[in-house]
Amino acid sequence: MDISSGLSELRELLLRRLPDDVMMDAGLTGVRIGRRSQANRPEACLYTPVIALLAGGRKHSAVGAEEYDYGPGDCLLVGMDMPALFYVSEASADDPYLGVSLRLDPAVLSELADKGGMTVPSREETRAVALIHADNALVDAFIRLVRLLDCPHDAPYLLPLIVREIHYRALLSPAGPWLAGLCREGTSGRQVAEAAAWIREHFRLRLNVEVLARQVGMGVSTLHHHFRAMTAMSPLQYQKRLRLMEARRLMVLEACDAASAGFSVGYESVSQFSREYRRLFGLPPGRDAEEGRRKRAGRRQMS
Repeated sequence: MDISSGLSELRELLLRRLPDDVMMDAGLTGVRIGRRSQANRPEACLYTPVIALLAGGRKHSAVGAEEYDYGPGDCLLVGMDMPALFYVSEASADDPYLGVSLRLDPAVLSELADKGGMTVPSREETRAVALIHADNALVDAFIRLVRLLDCPHDAPYLLPLIVREIHYRALLSPAGPWLAGLCREGTSGRQVAEAAAWIREHFRLRLNVEVLARQVGMGVSTLHHHFRAMTAMSPLQYQKRLRLMEARRLMVLEACDAASAGFSVGYESVSQFSREYRRLFGLPPGRDAEEGRRKRAGRRQMS
């Protein structure tokens, strides 16, 4: 199968499923699909471990200090939870942005990497995100994944097989050794991923980096070095980003006021919260939340 013909088929499948602009869970565990017919302003999000394939349009993601611009046939691989900014950079009614993603399972990656005898690079200084160009086999696996949306009776039997195949294809890609390093016990990549997962689960609490380092089996300076190498942030900066994103969600989706949102996510000072919020999102909390609610209401009216 030629990759261009495969992407054409994938676009048709997604267009049939997505007559309107939406980013949604597809109804299959771990699978999301999306369509947008116009470019948009940067939005904050939390990337979870995922492999995302673009079938149309272009997208730009800023993760830590790294920026990725990608289009049809490109795959963004995220190996651990990462706060990010993204926007669709090219899309139109005739040529919309179209994408499909699958949540990665570290246990499946680890099992397949062990069975394949995959070696981990001696230098583990890679980022938590990689960009690859899909080959024919990976595109074909995603096509069969999306086809399952029309075959719900087949999904319980075929979905696990296709999911494992996509994990396998990801490990065969140029990013494969890096993925193996993130999921295999005893690697610094795995230890950093565990530290990031703990921070995400407990981001409202005061962070003691010494305790966190002991918990994942690292020294404090070693954790700082590898955490910053992978995420371009310190553990404290990572926690701060999670707090601010959750505060924004509370204000936009739950109409929480700025002070309450700040206290809810762990800030003890309203002025510090406002200052750091504006530094990240470009507007004071109240004004940004008001704009976010207005945009959300406008999208609901259009749908």
